[in-house]
Amino acid sequence: MTRQRYQYIIRQLVANLVRQYPHLDFQNHCYRRIAYDNALGQKWTEQYQVFTAECTKVEMEAVIDKLERYKENQSVLLAENTASLRWRGKS
Repeated sequence: MTRQRYQYIIRQLVANLVRQYPHLDFQNHCYRRIAYDNALGQKWTEQYQVFTAECTKVEMEAVIDKLERYKENQSVLLAENTASLRWRGKS
């Protein structure tokens, strides 16, 4: 799969999450931050400047898996948001 195809899939999954969870008041970039951070196990900007341009195929697939899991389970999304915020010193 091409990098552009992965990026398209991520955009679609994030847009779907925004529609699915309007009560969370997360914007597109919030879902990306949560998935990117948790795919790497750290604040993603410590490793990359532009995640989707620099990450590996395995990391891109991990992000897609996480976004799909968030769609199925809000509690996973919220737990991973907490982890992301902790890595960023915000919780």
